[in-house]
Amino acid sequence: MIKEKANQIHFNSIVLDCHNDTMLAVVDPDTGLPKIDIGKDTNLQIDLHKAKKGGLDVGYFAAFSTCEESYEKANSNILALINALYWTRDHNPNSLEIGTTVEEIKDILSTGKMIAVPTIEGAYSLGEENAIELLNQYYDLGVRVIAYVWNPENALGAGTEGCKEKGLTKLGYQVTDEMNRLGMIIDVSHMNEKTFWDVIQYSKAPIIASHSCSSKLCPHVRNLTDEQIIALAESKGLVNINYWWELLGSSQEDVDVKKLVDHIDYVVKLVGIDYVGLGSDFDGASMPVDIQTVGDLPKITLELLERNYTEEDIKKILGLNNLRVMKEVQKIAKVNRKNNIEIIPNIKSGSIIKDKEKLLKAKINKVDAEEADFRIIIGGIEYKSKYSREEKIVYLDEDTNLAKNSFHVITFEVKDHENNISRNTCIFYQ
Repeated sequence: MIKEKANQIHFNSIVLDCHNDTMLAVVDPDTGLPKIDIGKDTNLQIDLHKAKKGGLDVGYFAAFSTCEESYEKANSNILALINALYWTRDHNPNSLEIGTTVEEIKDILSTGKMIAVPTIEGAYSLGEENAIELLNQYYDLGVRVIAYVWNPENALGAGTEGCKEKGLTKLGYQVTDEMNRLGMIIDVSHMNEKTFWDVIQYSKAPIIASHSCSSKLCPHVRNLTDEQIIALAESKGLVNINYWWELLGSSQEDVDVKKLVDHIDYVVKLVGIDYVGLGSDFDGASMPVDIQTVGDLPKITLELLERNYTEEDIKKILGLNNLRVMKEVQKIAKVNRKNNIEIIPNIKSGSIIKDKEKLLKAKINKVDAEEADFRIIIGGIEYKSKYSREEKIVYLDEDTNLAKNSFHVITFEVKDHENNISRNTCIFYQ
């Protein structure tokens, strides 16, 4: 009887997973091009069939990067995974859609589709010369959550493997300002404590930990202290409990759904029901013995119900708390994207390009060229552009020397005489 009630609650709730690494398994490790369609049955912890079985409605799909030989290489890795998510959407148009706001998510849910939210884990592509412009390009591509670091430090701050005395850098503060302005959620999972506290004290918007647990229950460098959890709650953010067994208990054989819910219980007792959610780390970590795939998610709801959580409280944990944070972060944003001018690039996003002369142009409709400013941005760097009034085309006016066998992102931007900005941003592989 209780299992039937738990299933009823679970499948009538918005179930949101705040972190997975599934796109890493979708792409070819050598080229970065997508090769596995999760719309089909796979051996992955998340595919669309398993997600439907488990009642997953919204997944935050991470584009992962860590220390690379260059910012360009890290950017290529991130773009490969974002591109793979759109490729997955395009191959499964009846069952998956990209969502970037709470309103979009609810509209898409009414169609019966699952929602994917693009996120980034490890902003190792952001440097002094490209950070702000590239961050805006990521925003154009639908990215709404960014974890500044993985474990090693980078140009923004220090991770769990970084120097304990190092925190948020000058560039990290600038990126935080821009994240707040754009309405992108800051993710503190993997930060060291100094970077964590710098971000908490500086950000004007709520903050999340997308996949972390309580260090009081399981001492681990990746877990959060009571003080950190309290600070996240005070920011009106939340901590999303990671399913990785090493963050939940001492041995994999002993870690099950009960251990996972122990961490939920702990956060609820410490700061309240409004500040905890779920961040599985599916396809990026080893899971509890009884939660091997996304298809096992109803077991969490059953365990919560057996511990006398109310239906309202369960719905908050399963997804509503994260949707609240998304809404609050975006509410204070100040994004100027009118997109009232039609911009038609010569390429479709996701294209494999051999002749770069074809890709560095875009048709511009409905604009007074004499009262408009044009920009072309590639990988966060602005290049010289020209506009042909006869052809109504904006095009690149200098060589780019783009790396071969890499992913790139190009933005065509038009600002009209009222300073309204229209943009079209595409990923391409060269």
